[in-house]
Amino acid sequence: MAGGVPTLLSNGALVILSVFGLLHLLFVHKLSTLPAIVFGLTLLILGLVVAGMLWGVQHRSHLTKVGLWTSVHWGKLRRQTYDPSTVQASIKRLFNTWDTLRTGDWRRPVAGAVLTVAFDMLTLYLIFIAAGHPVSPGILLAGYGLPLLLGRLSILPGGVGIVEGTMTLLYDGLGVPNPITVVVILAYRAISFWLPALLGFLLIPYLQHTSQRAIG
Repeated sequence: MAGGVPTLLSNGALVILSVFGLLHLLFVHKLSTLPAIVFGLTLLILGLVVAGMLWGVQHRSHLTKVGLWTSVHWGKLRRQTYDPSTVQASIKRLFNTWDTLRTGDWRRPVAGAVLTVAFDMLTLYLIFIAAGHPVSPGILLAGYGLPLLLGRLSILPGGVGIVEGTMTLLYDGLGVPNPITVVVILAYRAISFWLPALLGFLLIPYLQHTSQRAIG
């Protein structure tokens, strides 16, 4: 639960930012038909997932049956073995998380998710300033939430390629010069994704050694 709540709330914050970003793009007429359809379908799917989860926590037995049925057919489609205990454990964690948040323990996790997204956006904004091309809050928001949301939905780790490509497409369409866009996005992704991922990878042997020594 401790690992799932921050991710869930962070994704929720990105959904909200993506909605505002999409409205801004539509308002300034900078979004063509195809991207509008893609982003709209993405938000629709996420909205249906959120609605399904809210329905499921109120109808727990039905959600459990739906989860088991989906897992069975997904396993058959991929020709893999099916373990119902794994699905049941995941659904139980969802229920436990919901019950914990309903008791009033949601304030700090929500504040943490908001601060995480806010400082991440601030990082991107400061990189724009460092590149000599400050952008308005509307442009910053329009090019931030949607690409990261699509990256979360992709099967690639960290949305590699999808985030960078979508951000470039949006900021170029919003009038940011392409050389500035490329430099800013590469620097932002290096700071927010590549560097933490590399440091985390290097820390794995040390943490494993420390945990084994503590157990022993």
